[in-house]
Parts: sequence; structure tokens; C-alpha cells
Amino acid sequence: MKKIIIVSTFFFFAYCNVYAQQSDNKSSMWIGLFGGVNFNQHTADFQGLPGIPSCCPQYENGSGSGFAVGALIELPLFTDVSLAIRPNFSSYNAELTSKEFNPIRLADQTIGQAEFNHVLVSNFSALSVDGLLQYKVLNRLGLVGGVRVGILSSGTFTQSEKITSNNGTFKNGKTIQNEFTGDIPDRATLNAGFTLGLMYDLSLNSRQTLKLVPEALFSYGITPLVSNLSWNNHYFRVGVSLKYSPFETVKPVIVPEEKMQEKPTEPVLAEKPKIAPAEVAATIYTNDNKPATEQKLIVRELLSKQVVPMLPMIFFDQKSSQIPQRYIQITKNETDKFSEKQLRESEGLAAYYQTLNVIGSRMKNNAKFTIKIIGSNSDAGEEKGNISLSQARVNSVKKYLSEVWSINESRITSETRNLPAKFSNIESEEGRQENSRLEFVSSNPALLAPIIVFDTARAITYNRMDIELTGGLPAVVGRWGFNAKGKDNSKYVIYDNYGTPVTRQFSWDIDNSSVLEFLRTQNSIAVNAFVESESGDKVDVTTASIPVDYKVLELGKDSSVAVKTFNVIMFDVDKYELNEENKNYLQQLIPEVTATSRLTITGYTDRTGDAAYNQTLSLNRARSVAREIGSPNVIIKGVGESRPLYDNNLPEGRFYNRTVEVIIEE
Repeated sequence: MKKIIIVSTFFFFAYCNVYAQQSDNKSSMWIGLFGGVNFNQHTADFQGLPGIPSCCPQYENGSGSGFAVGALIELPLFTDVSLAIRPNFSSYNAELTSKEFNPIRLADQTIGQAEFNHVLVSNFSALSVDGLLQYKVLNRLGLVGGVRVGILSSGTFTQSEKITSNNGTFKNGKTIQNEFTGDIPDRATLNAGFTLGLMYDLSLNSRQTLKLVPEALFSYGITPLVSNLSWNNHYFRVGVSLKYSPFETVKPVIVPEEKMQEKPTEPVLAEKPKIAPAEVAATIYTNDNKPATEQKLIVRELLSKQVVPMLPMIFFDQKSSQIPQRYIQITKNETDKFSEKQLRESEGLAAYYQTLNVIGSRMKNNAKFTIKIIGSNSDAGEEKGNISLSQARVNSVKKYLSEVWSINESRITSETRNLPAKFSNIESEEGRQENSRLEFVSSNPALLAPIIVFDTARAITYNRMDIELTGGLPAVVGRWGFNAKGKDNSKYVIYDNYGTPVTRQFSWDIDNSSVLEFLRTQNSIAVNAFVESESGDKVDVTTASIPVDYKVLELGKDSSVAVKTFNVIMFDVDKYELNEENKNYLQQLIPEVTATSRLTITGYTDRTGDAAYNQTLSLNRARSVAREIGSPNVIIKGVGESRPLYDNNLPEGRFYNRTVEVIIEE
């Protein structure tokens, strides 16, 4: 049973580490409580307790269960390293048994063999202080180790020796002898040991100041339980901690959050007092979270050069080796007409779906290029250990390159395996989709170089408007909300809700395709707030006119401004550190940055994992890229999973969403 518990706990922590994407490594002070169940294992080498009659030849080991409860304080020492002090009360109960066979005189006066069972049930309790060093080895997963020092506060025992076969008796005529109960004589005072274990942080709020921490610990006792006896206690503990930090562990994100809602106006039960007339105001904020000096919306659309790194992977349907239809395949006669220039009006995924043709075209145009194809599977369900499926996937792509693009097979090598070298969470459906793939590797960087496309990008000077509603409102509220009113009675619904409470302060994000589509046809707007009651009372107030300066610029004619967009992909799951591939890619990007360049660096994540954690992860990704580029004129922000660039329902979409977007404006 204990082995099952230990193995299950190990796989629980392994599963949590693969599945999750997780916390800011900044250490902080924590206080809290903890508790757990002890699975005790006693090791012994003695015949009996001091002064207590016993015929036992030797007690060697025993097992039992107990519990532990206590308080904790955790203090930061270094990044990823903290010291935890844990005063606690624990119980180390165990039953020690020993069996032997001895001759006895039976009732018919003959001699026979009988089984003697010696039982010593012990109950110990201790007051201890654990000193543990905790090191974050893999984001939320922590390794802990330290010492346990305390005193044995109590110790009692129950002893018996019983004949369990052949109906024999002791000299007293009974089948039981040496029955004793009481305090354990010569009980040791000091109780100490070494502790090692694992802990896993689970945030309970978005500010990450409250967390639940499952833990598994093993403690090896080094002091005896009874003086002058070889008798030690060890235990395996499964438990949980509840920790609270009075300090925020997540740095504030530049992206503004919606302001806290005010409490609704209390219903008036008596005479209605005079209330202030309702008013609505709108304030435009800059990207650095300051009120704009000039209160008008400024939007520019510019021709953008977009550099999209190739994702060197093809994802297959489960149990299938057929290339999915979303990957564009052409005939041999069409290869002469194919050109990467035709991809220049494509967005990221549309260009990605031409991967096989881009690789085929580049290899056809350069005879020195070689490629390695690595086939894998999800190693789960019907794909479990299915190397032949991995090989079939390799063969499908190899056949397309050789038969359609006329690439000599000597230039194509292959490898098959079950899981990819860097695999996704094997326990989730999304992870299995991502692992059912084929990867391309080449020693020629130009073969898998990024694809350059051109599209229209929006450069927004001010991308947030805060709306504030003041004054009196109806006592019982029905429908309410905010609208933007443009010319010709056109209207954009900013927010529409029903019932209390009414949000008096609202932050409107202008960097949204539907908002910009509305603004494109306006030269000014006004913000309207309305609140309607069930009885027909109504508040309807509107701001003064707000200018809209929206221009579409054509390079070389209207403006010399240029916008270049780069996507840094291939961040591993739950990681923000730059790998060598991304560092090399950024070295090619840095020459694009001049002394007058203005950079906006935005981090993204896919949808897996906790939203609050993903927000922090995306910001850390943006910071990593900003540090590598080293430009002083930069805005850094993280949007987490809130504004995905690509379809999260597709494995390739999730890979492309693990990205940082760098926009360079001149």
C-alpha cells in the first residue's frame, strides 16, 4: 500500500509539472498552516521494553499511521530559494510484531509446535520544529530539504504475547501472557531527523498572494525513541499547506485593468432626496498609462513588413499518417509556378500551411540543402508505442517531396520515435494533438528561414479610453450600458448589461478590430451612458464630441513611416527564457532597429493553464525579448491568452500563440 501511495504521489507531481504552465519565480514572505497524514515506518532491533517482561526474541520493524498539523513562516533568501520554519504537532504510531514457533505441551499431554505472536503497539506524539530549504526547480514545483528537531511529548504502549495455533497454553493456563499497558519507560526526549520532499504551488487568486500547496515529504529519524534501544521512526507524509503572502508576488502589468466597481446606490425607502444630476466623462490614455495631452483618438494604418518564422512541424490527425488537407499540396506540374512571393499577402497561418511547398521550392532551387524528417506519435491510446505510425508519417512527407518536388531521396534522412524530444502534456487531448507530429531539422539555416509577408498594420497612438458615470441613478436598475455615437446616427455598443450593480467606471480597449472598423468612418464620436429602471425612470447622458484622427497611409506617398512586425515563436510550454534558436533570430532582427525606432513588444500565450498566470508569463516573455534587443525606446506589455493571434483549437495555432510580437516603427 505504501509503495502505491509513493508512486501515485510521484506521478501526481510529474503530471502537474507537464500540464501546467506556471508561477513568477520571485520569492516572497509567506505565512500559513499545514497538515497531513503520516505513514510511519519503525525500524527496531530489541527484545523488549526496559523493565517490562517479554519473551519476544526480537522486534525488527513495524508500521502505522498518524497525522501532523502546524503553522509555517516562509522567508525569501535568494531568487527561487526560501527558508521555511514549521512548528508542529505529530504522531508516530506503529505496531511492531514478531512471530516464532516453539514446542508446547498440548491438552492431551503430547508435545506439538505452536505459533507465538508478540505484539507491541506504540503511540508517540512529538512537538517539533522543521527547518526546510525550498528551491523552485521547475516554476511551481519545489524541492525541499532540511532537518526536524523536537521533543517526544508522550509515549504509551500496549504489549501482549499470544499462542495463535494448536490450542496450547502458557503456564498460566491461558493463550495470552505478558499483557502490559502504560507509559513507555526510558522514553527519549530528543527526536530529530532529516527531511526531503516535493511541493507544488497552486495559486488561489489572480494577485498570487494566496496559494494551496500539495506536498509529499519523507523524514528519516536519526534519534532513538527509547534510550539505549535501537528503535527509530521514519515517515512518509502526504499533506497540504495553505499559504498567504502580505506582499504581491506578481509585478503589475502595463495593460490596464478595468477599475473596481462601486457599490450600487441603495434603494430609497422614504422620500427621495435631491440627487446630483448624472454626468458621463471620457478620458483617453496613452500606451504608458498616462492621460493623453491631446484628447483625441489617433489611429494610423500602415503597410507592414511582417516576418513570420517557420514552424518546422506538420501535425497529423490521431491514428492517421495522411497529410491533413489544411496543409496545401500541389501537383508536380504546378511546382514551376510556385513562388514565395505569392505568400506575401498571407497572414501567419496561411503562410505556415505552405510549409511543404516552401521547403520543396527551396530545396529544388538549392541542391546543397538537405533535410532530416523526425516522425513521432502521441504515445497514448491506439498510438501507444506505435513506431510504425511514426514511420508512415515520415513516408507520407518524404513521398510528397520526392515525387512532387523531385527532391532526391538521398538528400532526405529520417528518424522515428514515439514522443517528440520536447513533448507536450501527454494527459490532455490538446497535448496529444501536439505530439502527433512530424518535425523538420536542417543544418542549412536558410532552408527553414522565416517567411516575409506584407499586410496592413494599425499603429494606434492612444489605445484606451476610461469612461466614468457620476451623479444619481434610479433605485431599481433594469438595462444599462455605454455606447459610442458617430455621424449619421451610427452607434457602436461598448457595453450592455442588465440589473445591479451599475459599473460607473469602465475601461474601453480601442485596440480591437470591430472598434477600429467603426472608427474608420468617423471624424468624431461621443460616448453615451444610459440607465433604465423597471418603472420607466431613465438616465441618458452624453459626452462632448471627441475628435477621431484616423488615416490610412501609403508608403512612399503619404508618409515615410514604416512598420515592421516580427514574431518570435518557439517558446517552450510554460517558459519565457530565450532558446538559442530565438537568440539567433533576434540577432537578425536587431539591425532593423535604428536610433529613432519606436518598439512595441507584446507577449502572448496559448489558452492552456491559468489565465492570471498566463498574463504574467506573457509579460516575462516580452521582457526577455526586450532585454535581448536592448533598445531604450520601447513599450513592453503582456496580454496572456486574452488576445490570441491564432486559432487555439489547432495545435499549430497554440504553438504560434506562444510568441512575442515586436513592432518597429520609424
